Amino acid sequence: MKKTILTLAAALMLPFAFVSCSNDSKDEDVAITGITIMSESKNVEVGSTITLKTTILPLNVTNLVMWASSDVSKATVQSAGTTCIVKGIAEGTVQIIAASGNISDSLTIRVGKNKEKASGIDYTSYPLDYSIHVRNNTPNKLVAFKGKPSEKQLIGGIPASGDHYLKKDSTLFNTTTDFMLFVVTESDYNQYYASSPETLDASPFTVLYAFYNTAITNEQIYEISGKMGGEWSILMNNPTGYNVELRNLGTSGEIIGYSGAGTYDKTFHVSSGNYMIFPVFRKYDKNLGEIISTYPTYASGEHEGEAKSYEFSLDEETKSVAFNVKEWIKGIHFNPSATYILILNSTSDNGMKFYKGAFDTPVVTSTGGTNINPGKKLLYAINMEKLTTNKYQEEISIAGLRVQTNRGDKAYLAGDADTQVTYKAGYMYTYTITGNAESGYTATPATVKDSEGNTVLKAEEIDWSAISAN
Repeated sequence: MKKTILTLAAALMLPFAFVSCSNDSKDEDVAITGITIMSESKNVEVGSTITLKTTILPLNVTNLVMWASSDVSKATVQSAGTTCIVKGIAEGTVQIIAASGNISDSLTIRVGKNKEKASGIDYTSYPLDYSIHVRNNTPNKLVAFKGKPSEKQLIGGIPASGDHYLKKDSTLFNTTTDFMLFVVTESDYNQYYASSPETLDASPFTVLYAFYNTAITNEQIYEISGKMGGEWSILMNNPTGYNVELRNLGTSGEIIGYSGAGTYDKTFHVSSGNYMIFPVFRKYDKNLGEIISTYPTYASGEHEGEAKSYEFSLDEETKSVAFNVKEWIKGIHFNPSATYILILNSTSDNGMKFYKGAFDTPVVTSTGGTNINPGKKLLYAINMEKLTTNKYQEEISIAGLRVQTNRGDKAYLAGDADTQVTYKAGYMYTYTITGNAESGYTATPATVKDSEGNTVLKAEEIDWSAISAN
């Protein structure tokens, strides 16, 4: 390894994308005398990762460590204190740089061909525009298809345990229609794909409802639940015109799988636990870049207006469940389950994120968007809370809604952090952000005059007229 002495300012001028991280305590006044990158290997396969570590002298110094890749098209870096995870992206060599203070060290990493590619499955990660971002929360290597495997639209392989970017090949993704993302295990792919792909249609590892992202940056993340792949089974028959989701039963409601309208004999293999099934309506508004959702309720009877879902458990006594949507769908009424905040960033100098209350984590849109770039807009859904009667709120009062730049400049939607604003379920409210970093930023709501001449927030009702099979 070759050591280099340089100032941090000079390092930042190099064509590297630096990622920084520090330990909880800092000794910034202590001058360091050396930094060394250590690694058990200098090779990484495409789609795989290796971990690099640093030693800083003197040993008691915990200064800021900055990591960089000389070519992010070959390998990317993700820092974690004095360690760094390097992920191979494409074949070639790349320099990994660690800098602290005015001292740095570099290590040459060779990115080699993924051996799995020889099997016909491309495990290469393509973190580019219009790729499909998949987060595999299981220890299984997976294979993804656009639509049913029997339709022979193979997208690529997904390595176990981690984030991966599937390439949207132009031969498969030449239209702007939404699609079903079928995922099977690599072992099932090897066993059935060549001779009996219909077997994979009926018993996929999971199925996810995916939309065609027309944005320049694809921020959508499709998570594959860690509950998949167990010894328990759920058989889904859905001869209705409604789409059905299978979810974990709990506050998170993690999606396990998806059954499109008019699908039959689909089996999901899962681990033991508590689950729920309910019909959903999802309408992707390409203009707003957001999925508009409803929730099902009982249309009449003792539980009129209450959320209707089928809840069940899988345990040692119950190893499998068969579910027919047609027998259960009767008497369904759909209600809006969220209010919507549309934010237009009319500034020209800063991207922004949307925050709720005192939380430090930005709100993410239903389609995975977080950053509102200058001149762009994003629509955010704020879900209604579930009441003790099993109904959902018809309106919600919130304080502290704000947009914030990466450097911390804030603009509160209500003017300050303490003023509460009431929003109704099923309605959209629009805010325009103006200003600049020097003078500050302002959020201006769209308003109208009420019947008494008072200025109130403009509430635009979401169009539910398109509720249908999909």
